[in-house]
Amino acid sequence: MLTWCQVCFTPQATELAFAGGDQDLPVWFRLWIDGDGYVHQAQMRAPGHFLDNRYYDYDEPITFEPPKGASG
Repeated sequence: MLTWCQVCFTPQATELAFAGGDQDLPVWFRLWIDGDGYVHQAQMRAPGHFLDNRYYDYDEPITFEPPKGASG
């Protein structure tokens, strides 16, 4: 299914939905994947648990800095 991923603004994303878990703990997943195979959004739903992830800026440099005032 080709959809517009409104959260990640990917114009042509394939939405992949699948389920796992078992009777006691069912789990549902949804992924939005672009034409290059990159996942731009992922959702996981389970009883009492909701997870939403967005992925972006692939191959961009990342900088990590300690919090201000931290010593180490």
